[in-house]
Amino acid sequence: MGFQFNFNGPSFLLGFGAGVLTSAAVYRAYRAYDQWRKTTLQTVDNEKVFVVQRGNRRYTTDLIRLCQTSHLFGHRVPLRDVLIEPRFIPMRALPNAPDDDTPRNPFEVVPFIVDFPALHGVYHLPTLSVEQLGQGQRALALIGPPASGLTTALHAIALWSMGQVSFAPPKDKVAQQLEAEESALDAKTRAERIKSRLILAQQAREKFNLSLGKESQSEEEREEARTPILRRLAPLFIHLRDVSLDSADYGGRIDSAEPLLRALQHTSRRLTAKIMPRTIYRLLDEGRALVLIDGYRELEDETRQAIIHWLGQLLEDYGRNRFIIASPSSGYQSLVDIGCAPIFIRPFGPRQHAELALRFNTHWGRLAPGRPFDANGVDQAIAEGRYQNIYDFTLNLWAKARGETGGYAARCQAYLADRLSDEALKPYLQRLAVEQLEASSFTRRSFIKRELGAALTSEGMSVAISTLEMRQLAPEAVKDTATDEGEKVPSASEAPSVVETAQDKQAQRERRQMARQISAAFTALLKSGLLQSLRDGAYRLRYNSLTAQLGAIALAESSEPNLHLRMEQSTWSSALVYANELLDLSPLVSECLLSIHDARLSNILPLCHWLRYGGAQTPWRNLLLKFLGNAFVAPNQYSAIRERIAAALVNSGDMGTLVIFRKALGNSSPVVRRLSALALGALRDAELESQLMSMALRDPQAEVQIAASLALGSLGTEDGLLAMVEVWQQTQNQEVQRGIAETLANNPEEGYHTLYEAIQTDNTLLRRAAVWGLGRIETDWALIALNRVYLEDEEWYVKSAAETVFAERYEINKHGVQDHPPLSELKWLNEWADREIYRGALSSELNAVQRLMAAIQNAQDATVRQLAASIVGHLAVFDAIEALYRALNAPQDGVRDEAQRSLIQLEERLGQALPLPLLA
Repeated sequence: MGFQFNFNGPSFLLGFGAGVLTSAAVYRAYRAYDQWRKTTLQTVDNEKVFVVQRGNRRYTTDLIRLCQTSHLFGHRVPLRDVLIEPRFIPMRALPNAPDDDTPRNPFEVVPFIVDFPALHGVYHLPTLSVEQLGQGQRALALIGPPASGLTTALHAIALWSMGQVSFAPPKDKVAQQLEAEESALDAKTRAERIKSRLILAQQAREKFNLSLGKESQSEEEREEARTPILRRLAPLFIHLRDVSLDSADYGGRIDSAEPLLRALQHTSRRLTAKIMPRTIYRLLDEGRALVLIDGYRELEDETRQAIIHWLGQLLEDYGRNRFIIASPSSGYQSLVDIGCAPIFIRPFGPRQHAELALRFNTHWGRLAPGRPFDANGVDQAIAEGRYQNIYDFTLNLWAKARGETGGYAARCQAYLADRLSDEALKPYLQRLAVEQLEASSFTRRSFIKRELGAALTSEGMSVAISTLEMRQLAPEAVKDTATDEGEKVPSASEAPSVVETAQDKQAQRERRQMARQISAAFTALLKSGLLQSLRDGAYRLRYNSLTAQLGAIALAESSEPNLHLRMEQSTWSSALVYANELLDLSPLVSECLLSIHDARLSNILPLCHWLRYGGAQTPWRNLLLKFLGNAFVAPNQYSAIRERIAAALVNSGDMGTLVIFRKALGNSSPVVRRLSALALGALRDAELESQLMSMALRDPQAEVQIAASLALGSLGTEDGLLAMVEVWQQTQNQEVQRGIAETLANNPEEGYHTLYEAIQTDNTLLRRAAVWGLGRIETDWALIALNRVYLEDEEWYVKSAAETVFAERYEINKHGVQDHPPLSELKWLNEWADREIYRGALSSELNAVQRLMAAIQNAQDATVRQLAASIVGHLAVFDAIEALYRALNAPQDGVRDEAQRSLIQLEERLGQALPLPLLA
């Protein structure tokens, strides 16, 4: 996509050609520096890995193998060949105090709805890299909805920390152009420019440190900073299903690291497990471990409490190490309570979808041997990807590239055909999926006993199979496996009695043969890699979404699916989503629409997930869209409810939602207009480019202007990009300009080049905005440009923006993930309370929570009440819930809105419903 970029003002003071020649040598200088840095890091990495491997080389090998092969296509290619860099969204900053004039991040107009990520996923929200996770809080709760790639992210972190993968910035036109121009310079000129640009970079660092009141770093400090923290640590990966907290397994009081060690041993080979304890304890004692923990979402409620207690003790005893614990998007407060800072996985956007498609194309010969790569199908998969989770997109991309045309169930069947050695194994796997949805796991014995009983029933034989008979029919099924509760395990001497009492020896031989065949089927499923071994002889299907798909197929094939019962079982929720492609769930939908259970509409909005899988022919589609469309524009609706409805409708991927949002663009509510613009951008409604451009320039509300300008950049069309750049040139809204510049930073094809030109223009406002955009680009040439602006730009207005960008980068790189400050340290709240105490309206004996509640209920300034209500949700002040409910009756819209938003946030953290009627 090419276009001419012309500013509406005087021509550039710095010609582009001169800029290229000046910066080319700088680029080479930084390349030389970067190469030296990478060499240094690789040496450190090798030394670190050697230290770990010297104590336990086998564990490192086992972990690499686990990470490389456990993904959806691990039987075909290692993870490193198809891995897209995971990015992470930090918690949003606390709302500004009434007198705080700090510039607001323009992307705060985009609602961040974790369980409906399709809306915010297409916008360039600020994110953190894997490397930056090593800074700041030592314990993180990595949060994401189902099928969002949490396990793959943990594996990617482990591989990155061991130096097995690296994440390079994408190729861009500016870098290529600079490299080409630089090659024309003679060696002497290059050397001189390298020296001068390195001095420039050093001066910029020193000036920035001085502005912070810090002394310049020593060479030793700079050397230390060049080695990312996570690459100094040894990764340890466990699944919580492998953790045993039964005291009988240990005998007496144990160290909190012992369950961790046992879980590590379970996933390691036998010899590895024997020699690893000393190494693991040494790493933990010295604070050199990166503990990656998966499986929290899959725990039953009664198990979670014990696991949380153990994790809290582990963090307390070995807090010098770093911990990352994968968590569902609902009910993660327990992890926060033990000291984990929340961080959210970023959903795939269009750029990541395109990158994955490119990697699939590169390795297609191994991903689908003998099958041609269907480029048209890939384009269709990328278009559909905006509304899909990572699992569905990856499977859809693979299927479309193979030329498959069916729906979700057909893709599942195609995947199983590729994964299984024998088609006859599919029914077994399907029944195992049902058992897992019912009981969370299964054993070889339970599988054989069920399958044998079903087979015998079909043959008209008895199905009462005792442990004694199982020992005769399939000895491997009872070996090292717990028996049914209350069932006596017969001794070997009792075994012959079965044969002796058998009336038909021929039937007995047939039953043994049948049992051996069923046992062999289980072994084949194990070898396929689709089953995951747990402790105590238990197993589960490796992929939760595949389990859900198989459960949905089983429901559709059942003569009595008993949908109402499944609706009441939380473990079946994902299966019901997939079932919409195969079954009419209208009775369940009608029940949901007749009742509103909680503040988040958590029994209604998930129907938008159902709609995505049901398609345009879904019988209840129009009923749901009408209900949510009316609720979205209802005059007295809460803003947070509008945001959740908009995000859910976008997540449905239904083009019928375009009608709702197009009409709502003219709504009198600025919240409705803002959300409609963002939704239409996410849905790529290219027909409204001119209307969005008009809103970005002329809407009376600044937030709507920002939203409309961001939506233009999300349309994915050349005209949309040109319209966004035109808004950038014409608008006087600095937040709009900054938002556009940072959106361009997500476009290596044209956006980088546009920013590079803008940083050289004489237009002060555009140059300042370009600084914000360059601050989001992780390339050498962008850093060079920022250094130059920071040191040499004559406009204070531009230099101050560069200083702010440097400060933000410094804070992220130096401090990484930070939790919010405690309530008692909020300056504005203490100042307000002090004023109230001074005039006798507040007791000086009140603690921080009581002060906050007083601010919500009694502050004369509505802005203070609104801010206080908002803080409850951000800091999870559960003791203030009653005050929030009272604030729902406040006369000010803003106070009511923030009170309701905080109730939603508290409900998400708790994972429990908080009752609240929907205003209509």
